[in-house]
Amino acid sequence: MLLLNHSIGHRAPLDVSDANLLSCEAAREVERFLRRRDGYKVTPLVSLPCLAREIGVGAIQLKDEGHRFGLGSFKALGGSYAVIRLVLEEATRRFGRPTDIAEIHRPEVKALAEAVTVSCARDGNHGRSVAQGAHLVGANCAVFVHSGVSDVLPPSPGLARGYSASMATMMTPWPKLRELPRTMVGRPYPIRPGQATSVSPVW
Repeated sequence: MLLLNHSIGHRAPLDVSDANLLSCEAAREVERFLRRRDGYKVTPLVSLPCLAREIGVGAIQLKDEGHRFGLGSFKALGGSYAVIRLVLEEATRRFGRPTDIAEIHRPEVKALAEAVTVSCARDGNHGRSVAQGAHLVGANCAVFVHSGVSDVLPPSPGLARGYSASMATMMTPWPKLRELPRTMVGRPYPIRPGQATSVSPVW
């Protein structure tokens, strides 16, 4: 089913910051970051000729992101990319010079990353992506999962062990869980890296 876009902003010019974010130059910069990742490879295009014939178009190509870095979804790219950018921005601030992705494994950058803890609330694969990004740069990671998360991606020790992240299952609903990482800024984290546990809410 196709629905017309009746939004008041449809076809309106983008805000300057949005236009820069969605530009070809910005996309190339993201790709440059991703190419530095271990296990990077171009994801395949799968041809769907039967569907194309059925709806009367020349060809349909489906981009299969199911094997991207072992994370299972294209959405999983954003969290790890954000973590890498945060560490490099902090390195730029501390060192007083631009710090590039090519320097991510330099001793001084790794030492800085080891003092950083990134945190997120997860209701799917985002937490796995953030944990992988932290693992890549050597930062600490705390992932909060609510008790009702899908069994497809359970709050299991596997993610914690795989990416050296701490995981905590919170007996609290998702809307409140989303605010938890912000409340943890500046606080000591209650569980050790690589550990998965259940902890009580801090409200």
